[in-house]
Amino acid sequence: MLLIKNLNLKVLILFILSLMGFFVISFFSNLAYDDFNYKFIFDANGATNKRVESLSDIFYSQYHHYFVHSGRVLIHTIVQFFLMFDNKIWFDIANTLVFGLLQILILRSASISKSKINVTIYLLLILSLWFVIPGQNYCMFWLSGSVNYLWSVTLALLLFYFHGKSSSSSNISKLDILFYFFLGIILNATHEVLSIGISISFIFHLFVNWRKICGKTLAISCGAILSAIFTAISPANFKMAAAATSSPIHSIQSVMESNESHIFIALVATKIFIILLIIGFILFLQKRQLFFQLLRENHLYLIAMVISLIFAYMVNAFSQRAIFPASILALVILLTVARTYINLFRKTSVLLVLLIGAFFMLFEYRTVVDELVESQKSYQKIEHQMLKSDVRITVFEDFKIKKNRFVCYTGLGNQNRYWISNEGMSRLFDKPYIVFLPNVVVNELLRRDNLLFDNVHPKMVYFKQTRLILLECPTIFTSKIGRNSFVQYGENPNTTNHDMVRISSVGCCSTQFKTYLFFHVPPSFIFDKNYFIRLVFHPDFPNRSLEFKVI
Repeated sequence: MLLIKNLNLKVLILFILSLMGFFVISFFSNLAYDDFNYKFIFDANGATNKRVESLSDIFYSQYHHYFVHSGRVLIHTIVQFFLMFDNKIWFDIANTLVFGLLQILILRSASISKSKINVTIYLLLILSLWFVIPGQNYCMFWLSGSVNYLWSVTLALLLFYFHGKSSSSSNISKLDILFYFFLGIILNATHEVLSIGISISFIFHLFVNWRKICGKTLAISCGAILSAIFTAISPANFKMAAAATSSPIHSIQSVMESNESHIFIALVATKIFIILLIIGFILFLQKRQLFFQLLRENHLYLIAMVISLIFAYMVNAFSQRAIFPASILALVILLTVARTYINLFRKTSVLLVLLIGAFFMLFEYRTVVDELVESQKSYQKIEHQMLKSDVRITVFEDFKIKKNRFVCYTGLGNQNRYWISNEGMSRLFDKPYIVFLPNVVVNELLRRDNLLFDNVHPKMVYFKQTRLILLECPTIFTSKIGRNSFVQYGENPNTTNHDMVRISSVGCCSTQFKTYLFFHVPPSFIFDKNYFIRLVFHPDFPNRSLEFKVI
């Protein structure tokens, strides 16, 4: 297999240990958000209430999925195949094997031969995947996310591998050309951002080397380009692009202020590109000949990486997930530099530094696994509750240990553990809807059976006994709600401030996707009436307010 045969025994042991460690995290990562939706068949209106039970259901679902969700037909076919089964162990095994293949392909793409793969180089690879690559939680362990990103970039590196081999054969048959054409179609039918970047790099390669291009290279390039076009022109993509461009997102500031792309996350997500730029700048100043040699050697990866980043920015997808594939390509280029300075990685001092890094990785790994096990127990408890009862209000678990990069709501992110009002989860458990409440609200409750709420949409929950109202509020206003904020309510929007009932004590609790206001109302409040509610952010600025109409 590409690199494993005759590999250094120590490296082989580390490789097997990495797969075992990866499997444990994958195994204890729960289903989340999109996973619940993909358990159901899609029709022209989106996810239905009918479970996917056969391959014909998947094919029917993906036909409609292309028009209503995205063009990633191959990727989501794989997702729905694994989600047909209630036990995700088969996915965990397959996901672990893909992770192993990714490691092999990264080393192969960096042209690091078996003789040059020592413990130091391998530790550099593993530590980079753990500490430097962004969005591991979304892209490597979450079922839907790992197929969309980990599997996609692995297929992409496989495509680059066959693209390189296509020019090395002199005897070409029609069957070879047909095989490479369909290989290009299949291996580039991945994430739009990535497949477009690869296609542009192949087009550049064809343009520069036109006189030397052989039939196989042309065939695999054309297949990849057609596949990218098919994926990108999905009607669903145009709808999402139109929705994204309806807001002012085409500026660095607005990208940094978007939900997943504020400055801190952007710096964390782009650190591997910053490292690459710094190393490139140093090489350009001190080793210019080597710089251009590495540039020529990695031009396909570099073009695909840059185009993917630009395209992700243009469609307002500049998140850790979207740039995960580009970061793997950046890692390939960095390992190419490491291969050039292979003697440096034979020094004991460098190995010692990497071993210290490995110690911190193992320490964090233990924390991650412990928290994932705890999270899975909580999830199973909630799942049992949802299946066996009519309760639609569920409590958040307390944060008993520090947050980490891999765990929280069902194993994703670093906010609350569970998705809020998840329609897919509601569908799976056959509930009208499910609302998860933070502990700060639940602590105000005396009895769960005193809940009253709107059966059309859970915009408001009223706890009758304690007269506590929980009201959904746009997340953008979270930072504006301070100690001096207060709530007023009345039956008429034109009611003056003097005539509206004022409630001075108002609280705010935020989750990953929603913000809730909560406040007590006097006995005169009648839940069945229509109320006009005004949130005033500061008494000195009455015009700065947020108004709700509660049905």
